Amino acid sequence: MKLKHIEQYLQQLTFNFSNPKVHLEQYHTPPHLAATILHTIQNNYNDIDGKTVLDLGCGSGILTFGSILLGADFCFALECDKEILDIFIDNKNEFEITNCDAILFEINEKSLDSSVFKQKVDTVIMNPPFGTRNCGIDLAFVQYAADISKVVYSLHKTSTRESILKKIQAFKNVEQVDVIAEMKYDLNQSYKFHKKSLHDIEVDLLRIITSDYNNS
Repeated sequence: MKLKHIEQYLQQLTFNFSNPKVHLEQYHTPPHLAATILHTIQNNYNDIDGKTVLDLGCGSGILTFGSILLGADFCFALECDKEILDIFIDNKNEFEITNCDAILFEINEKSLDSSVFKQKVDTVIMNPPFGTRNCGIDLAFVQYAADISKVVYSLHKTSTRESILKKIQAFKNVEQVDVIAEMKYDLNQSYKFHKKSLHDIEVDLLRIITSDYNNS
């Protein structure tokens, strides 16, 4: 599927972040960025079509519904904010999507001991908090994702690349981590402390292969 067609589909979804929560570092993932992420993953690695996919920190569902568009067999969507999860469910109902489940779940120090999954998913695709307000939350997302999946695709600030790659590579079940794309995150003015109406952030799309990747 062409990139422009993925983006056109994602633009139809509702992403009403009317009351973003700064401590959760909530930002809307723009349709073009989400489409580029998904197009890269499927076209270059075939890790969506026919796979069980998890959108960790799903927000209102742009990566979930894009994954389903690209042929995901089933999608799980985890989110800790009930208000945003309601928007996700509205999108699911509006587009009559049946092959996904939304789960209220928070990533914290207890998450690794309370997995909601009985078996590993194939692929995690996520745009986690950058850890600007909650130091270390970005790595907590990655660690949880790596523990319950075969391969993880995760978005991180390019400015943190050296540190992030070193720390992820040290996770016990991570076999390999690579920067597979450099992108621009068009961040809209969402909070009072934002001085610009639009701010471009350089981000890396990481591909993290776990020890379970080659297991059927």
